[in-house]
Amino acid sequence: MTPGAHTRDRSSSDRNSVPPRHYGPVNAVTGRAVRGRRLAQPALCLALCAAALIPTLAAPPQQTSPPSTAPTSAIAALDAYLTEYEPTLSALVADERFVQKEPYLGPYNPALNMERLLLSEMAFLRLPGDGAWLGHRRVHSVNRKAVSDVDPRALVALFGEGSDAAMDAARAIVETSSAHHLGLPRTVNVPTLPLELVHPRRRSAFDVEDAGVERGVRRLVFRERGAGAIVRFGSLGFLHTTVTVWVEPGGAVRRGDVELATPTGRPATLRVDFEWHGPLKMLVPVRMRETFVSSRGTGVGDARYSNFRRFEVAARLLPQ
Repeated sequence: MTPGAHTRDRSSSDRNSVPPRHYGPVNAVTGRAVRGRRLAQPALCLALCAAALIPTLAAPPQQTSPPSTAPTSAIAALDAYLTEYEPTLSALVADERFVQKEPYLGPYNPALNMERLLLSEMAFLRLPGDGAWLGHRRVHSVNRKAVSDVDPRALVALFGEGSDAAMDAARAIVETSSAHHLGLPRTVNVPTLPLELVHPRRRSAFDVEDAGVERGVRRLVFRERGAGAIVRFGSLGFLHTTVTVWVEPGGAVRRGDVELATPTGRPATLRVDFEWHGPLKMLVPVRMRETFVSSRGTGVGDARYSNFRRFEVAARLLPQ
C-alpha cells in the first residue's frame, strides 16, 4: 500500500446504520454487526497487545551538522518556517473525522472487514521542554457512540504546571486516546508528525537529500541515520524513519509523508496535506492518510480536518 493509499468513505446512510455499541466486525454492505464467535488472534498480536506497545518519540538529539545534498537556502527557509509555524499551529484546534478500515485476510468474506469512525477534536499542542509536537486527540464518539475522554483544556492546564507529575499525566492522557484506534495502539498518527520529524531540533538525526523540484515545489527526503533512534515501538526498540516533505520556495510545507520500518516487515505510512486557510491566513493540515500495522495485516485510515479555531490557554475558544 503506498503512502497515498486511501479508501472512500461510506454514504451517510451506511454510517448512520452502524450499531453504536459494537466495536467488532461489521458487514461492509449493510453496516450491521457480525455476531458469533470472537476471531482468534495471531500470537504476535497477543504478545504486542499484552505489552501495551505504543509508538512514541524520543527526545531530540544533540545538534550536529549531518550530510546533506539539499540546497542550503532550501533548508534555511524550511527551518525558519517551522520555527515560526509551530507556535502558531499549536494555538489551534480543529474537528477531525477519522475513518479507519481493517480488512479480513482469510477466505473472502466482506462481512468480516472492520471499519471504525472516530469523531474528535484535535489540539495541535506540543509537550513543553523536549516534548514531541504530537498534539492531542479528544475522541467524542466511536461509531456514533459517545465516549468519555479528557478535554484538551485539561491538557493545557497540565502543561502550564510544568512539573514532572503534570508531564507524566499529560503523556498518559495522550496514550489513552490511542486505545480508540483499529490496529495496534499508536500515538504518532497525528498531522503534526512530519513537521516534528523535520524540525531543526531533530535535524542531526537525518541525512537530507534533494529530490528535485515539482511544479515549483522542492521535494526533500530526510532519511534517519543508522537503524533508528526517534520513534520507539515499546520493548521492540526503535523504528527507522524516512520523511519526505514538499517545500515552497519560502519554506512552507505543502505535504509531508512519513514511512516507518516496522518489525513485521510491512511499513507504516502517514501522509499529510496542507492547504491555505483564508480567515486564519496560514496553511493548515486538511487531510491525513495512514497505513497501519494490525493483526490482520495492513489497515488504512483517512482523516479530514475542519472548523479550525484558535485555542487560548485560559481555556476559552476564541470566536472567528
